[in-house]
Amino acid sequence: MDREIVVDIHGSCVSRDVFRNQNALKVGKYIGRCSIISTQYPKIMDAFYDNSANNSTWEKRMLTIDFSKTIFEELKKSHGDYIMIDLIDEIFELIKIKVGDTESAVTYSQVLRRSDFQEQLHMQEIELINTRRFENSKIIDAIRNYADEIKQIYRPEQIIINEAYPVKFFYDKHGKICEFDQERQMNVKRNFYKLKLYYSLLENELWGCYIIRMPPDIRADELHQWGIATTHFETKFYTNVYEKVLHIISQRESDEQFTRVNIQKSRHNGVQRDNYLGGADITKSNNIVVFGAQDYFKENISKLDTRIRISYIFPDGIYNKELEKEYKIVTSISELKKIQNVFVLIAKGRAADVERIADQLRTAGIPFDHLEMYVKSNINIRYLKAMNYYDYTDIDNNHFIIAPSSSERISISRLNCKNAYVEIGYNAVQTKLVIQLLGNNAYCTIGENGSFVDTVINVNTDGAVEIGDECMFSHSIYLAQSDQHYIFDANSRKRLNYPKKIKIGNHVWVGREVELLGGAEIGDNSIVGARSTTSGKFPKNVIIAGCPAKVIKENIIWARDVQKNSNYNTFDEVTDQSALKYL
Repeated sequence: MDREIVVDIHGSCVSRDVFRNQNALKVGKYIGRCSIISTQYPKIMDAFYDNSANNSTWEKRMLTIDFSKTIFEELKKSHGDYIMIDLIDEIFELIKIKVGDTESAVTYSQVLRRSDFQEQLHMQEIELINTRRFENSKIIDAIRNYADEIKQIYRPEQIIINEAYPVKFFYDKHGKICEFDQERQMNVKRNFYKLKLYYSLLENELWGCYIIRMPPDIRADELHQWGIATTHFETKFYTNVYEKVLHIISQRESDEQFTRVNIQKSRHNGVQRDNYLGGADITKSNNIVVFGAQDYFKENISKLDTRIRISYIFPDGIYNKELEKEYKIVTSISELKKIQNVFVLIAKGRAADVERIADQLRTAGIPFDHLEMYVKSNINIRYLKAMNYYDYTDIDNNHFIIAPSSSERISISRLNCKNAYVEIGYNAVQTKLVIQLLGNNAYCTIGENGSFVDTVINVNTDGAVEIGDECMFSHSIYLAQSDQHYIFDANSRKRLNYPKKIKIGNHVWVGREVELLGGAEIGDNSIVGARSTTSGKFPKNVIIAGCPAKVIKENIIWARDVQKNSNYNTFDEVTDQSALKYL
């Protein structure tokens, strides 16, 4: 890493302690003692200051954030390169707070208990809110709202969930494994199921984030710097998490460097042939090896493109000896290297296996691809990423460039097409983004930092679809740049419906169930209203709606901020200021 990397934290010391005593990564904003459920309650006051001498300056500041509900504003100010989230503080219950007409709640952490909040707020009694008794719908809504706010600040690949849990066992000062007392063990058990639910819900809402699972053999440690507790773990826990974080960041930083440099070069200077290229060179080889001869091989080998003839099998495990009658068997990388003009097709279904084999072959200097690219019409994003092929050309000279952080919910279908070109930058995909290439010379490009819920794009022969940066597509959207069948003039018998380009500018919001047809052009900063249909051309900064669509409002800009979580009156208040770049 050639720059300072900043990691924000929303969680507990379980995550903060990962970054102590190291210099490679910098902790930006660290927010703790403020549960996800608490963030969903109304603001109590602009500032609460603990006047007691029981809490540190940081702890007092956390109380202010919890009372003022400014956690997301604080994270926006920092906006580190990454954020690490753990849910250990969800083990705390909430307490009801009423100030004036405002009824709210705060996290009943040990920090709050040590403060003088009861005296300041004149609270004689404390009323607990047992979050374990919440209806599932209330928990789901809270976590969904929290995830929506986090996604306004960080992209999925900037989010790391440190999935940690309290433990039942600890090492005493002599290194002996001991059990916590019965009461704490019962708390660990209750909190485990609660946190398991919360983590699963959060990971579903933050699809595409990185997840670090807690190994099953982790213990607490009596010699921990903060003392004995069910969440004060042994040193190897923090070392393990830190190494995984470094690996995630190192891999992504190298991927991002590729995205910024190599893909930009391909846009302006033609394709850059480097280690990220894969594909069509198989046609130059007459010694093709299938790597793997188990279930995936059996299910797919009969579907192999007829232009490909297999000469060798590298079993990589138990295989049917009958294969020896039809193929030559090789069992080591060194044997592969001795084969002249060799090319390997990986026949494994698990992405982890594909990545392992690809690394071995790349190190040995042996060209390779995945069998699926020659037996199915879909381009499997998962396998391209496992092979580090982000600039890929298939056997029919269809060329695909994808960002390394591309969502695996993108589906690209090649249906009897040649010489197609598809380029996709990083975009968040909630349900699916389907690109169907239905003819030769099809062309489709999608810019960076957009979002898609559910969109289908059809591109026919000689057709083109261009989508700019930072667009937002809702659900059930359909783009078709030409008809699927021919239309002719009855008198002249000449064709009427030639393909027309669809062009969507930057920062365009496309509403639900919209259909954009050949010839449609939408200018920057514009909005296409729900259920609109059009093949027309429209300028920037307008709202169009209807069937056929027409301009219903001019001179507008829009922001991604979610209305249910805010009540802004001016554009200057919103977080998403992207529109200003395209005025």
